[in-house]
Amino acid sequence: MALTNSENSKELIQQLNEGSHDAFRKIYTFYYRGLVAFSSQYVDFEEAEEVVQEVMLWVWENRNKISYKLSLKSLLFTMVKNRSLNKIAHLDVRRRAYAEIIRESEDLATPDDFVNGSIFKKYQLLLKTMPDTYREAFELNRLKNMTHKEIADYLDVSPQTINYRISQALKFLRGGLKEFLPLLLPLILLLSFI
Repeated sequence: MALTNSENSKELIQQLNEGSHDAFRKIYTFYYRGLVAFSSQYVDFEEAEEVVQEVMLWVWENRNKISYKLSLKSLLFTMVKNRSLNKIAHLDVRRRAYAEIIRESEDLATPDDFVNGSIFKKYQLLLKTMPDTYREAFELNRLKNMTHKEIADYLDVSPQTINYRISQALKFLRGGLKEFLPLLLPLILLLSFI
């Protein structure tokens, strides 16, 4: 079924509403490249891929709420544009916060100060106690600098699964390190620009 005419698009949305994996796969396949190209006008390519994956994940999770009266193309491109702009705004906020911290702090700790202390020990303990699937995806992304798609190919799972695992790993780490957050903020901001 081609997505070019509105009748087929409505039929596809109705199938999606019913939970059809095949309908979702057709939508994903048809729109993915165009959405990534569109998003990469706002953010870098890797972030654009993440934006599109987040949108597609949202589509699947909210499949029964999408009205066939909507233009699927307009919905997807609007969501991708909004999420891309949100990423830009988020990066700008982080950069301004980092600059403010640097201006206000004469005694900013270096990463070495944290590596030798209790924060690093707690971080290592959290990594060991984290579910293996979350830890593996997190380490491949953060330590080996692999993209979500590369990790998905390597582990033979979907990119959405990798996105979920990494977000769960980050949530796990944030929860375990929340007592250190005021001390970690400068390091987190510093590492986000490396």
